[in-house]
Amino acid sequence: MESEFKKILAESKKTYKFKLGLAGALPENIKSELENALKKYDCLNLSKGRKTPIQERPLDFPKLQNEEVTYFDAELGYPTTPQVLQQYISLITKLPTSHVIARTDAQDLDATIDSKEESEKAKLESELEQADPKAQKQVGNQRVMELLKELEKARKESATPNAVAEIKTPKDAKEMSNKAEGNTSPFTKTGAK
Repeated sequence: MESEFKKILAESKKTYKFKLGLAGALPENIKSELENALKKYDCLNLSKGRKTPIQERPLDFPKLQNEEVTYFDAELGYPTTPQVLQQYISLITKLPTSHVIARTDAQDLDATIDSKEESEKAKLESELEQADPKAQKQVGNQRVMELLKELEKARKESATPNAVAEIKTPKDAKEMSNKAEGNTSPFTKTGAK
């Protein structure tokens, strides 16, 4: 009975698959360095590295130019995250983190390729070419002129005459304030103007 349990336990052992990408020129012993580094995560299998040709912009490394990329498939017995694995490999191999990538699934790479191809397709005969000709009036210099006209109209509508605008001279202002208070100004009694 104990042997059956061990057999079931051995069969149910979960493994964690990663695709590792290293950009740039690598030393010849990089595979053995990776195997030694991945012993920490119970490396069960590490494939031979597959190099891509030198590309102007490698797919997984868009910030790099004219670099080759070497990909390894790794199967680990101990769980980890791609970010932790990327940092750890960068530390062990002394490569910058910008030259190392770790993916959990090969499908992530395929999805990236598909989305990149879709975004790079030509936009001929798209919705923009079939747009309404009146839309041009809402952009550029024509729109600026319309906005200026709208602002002028709004300014004229909001301008209301107020009491200050009706007062023409300082003498008129004194008379208005005296009439409102019902008395005369002490300055007018003394003869001050």
